[in-house]
Amino acid sequence: MEIKINEMAKAKEGDSGLEIEGKVIFSQTPKIMTFDNKEVIKQFIVIKDDTGEQGCNATLKSKEEEICKGIYIKFRGTVSKEYKDKKGNLKRSLNGYKIDEIVKAEEFKKEGGNILQEKPISQPNTQPVKQEKDMDKVWEDKDLRMARESALKNIADYVGTNLVKLEERFKYAQEDVDFIYNGLITSEDITKEFGGTAVEETKKERIAKAQEIANQASQAQKDMVEKIIKSKYITEKEIKNIGDLVTLTKDNASKYISYWFGKDEEVGERAKREIVAKDKEGNPFVTERQPIEKRDPKDDASLAKDLLLEKIKALRKDQHLEDDTKFAEAMECNANFDRWTEKDLNRLKERLEMYNPL
Repeated sequence: MEIKINEMAKAKEGDSGLEIEGKVIFSQTPKIMTFDNKEVIKQFIVIKDDTGEQGCNATLKSKEEEICKGIYIKFRGTVSKEYKDKKGNLKRSLNGYKIDEIVKAEEFKKEGGNILQEKPISQPNTQPVKQEKDMDKVWEDKDLRMARESALKNIADYVGTNLVKLEERFKYAQEDVDFIYNGLITSEDITKEFGGTAVEETKKERIAKAQEIANQASQAQKDMVEKIIKSKYITEKEIKNIGDLVTLTKDNASKYISYWFGKDEEVGERAKREIVAKDKEGNPFVTERQPIEKRDPKDDASLAKDLLLEKIKALRKDQHLEDDTKFAEAMECNANFDRWTEKDLNRLKERLEMYNPL
């Protein structure tokens, strides 16, 4: 990407492929240096254009490629780390190589450094040529940024409920973006859904459509809400209130998921209804003749907590996690439930029910 030297201030460390064009106003003698046991030829030069000056570390194939002071060149490189010059000022160099000579070095040397036809740095009293923007590319980049931002916001809800690990948030967010951008939803599909043609779309319409797409629930959210709808503990009225998954927004999806499965230290509605339902139906482990066995005779644990422990024990057996070491690795927690609260046990039960070893 070709830039003016004053635009280097906006560049970040590691940005590569940047190209500047200008006159070499300073050049050191090339030096042979060793990097990773390999010898390379380096030369420090300073290039000037009509906006400023830039120091560059040039890599040469041979000493014959020495860059002479006074010639006009194009240079391509990568932005280095900041360093202090002899005056203590912070500077950054462009590490790379010469890609073109406007005035050839051979001609420069032959004429003794006096090249009359040398390309000027700037032309006086001329207006800069306005570059036409590729608006399709501008909107494509903007839509992609909005999709990524929306996906990360969606995944943040799952991180908050421990359904997604923090270190895996980018992986799951990228899956949502890929769902839109890897051919599963095309620009033609979007145009057809919202009406009109791409040519007729105005700026306001495109912003509105991009915002509407960004506000739609992600596929991961829709899958979770679909599980809620299929639950035996949900009512017909609640299913009706959720409505069509196609038009479900990310905000509403987050509310349903947090309410049903719980968030932070709160117990989810599903866990509450399951315990109430078992109390009404009569739990086969709790009878007058065979009361539930307490973990500790002095323990005043509630019936709900004991029911949770029985359920967790059954789930561990179903998931082949009866071994405490294996359980700790899979669930990332210990199996010492004596000090666990009802809220923590509820969350563990939910994780065991959704556990998939694959």
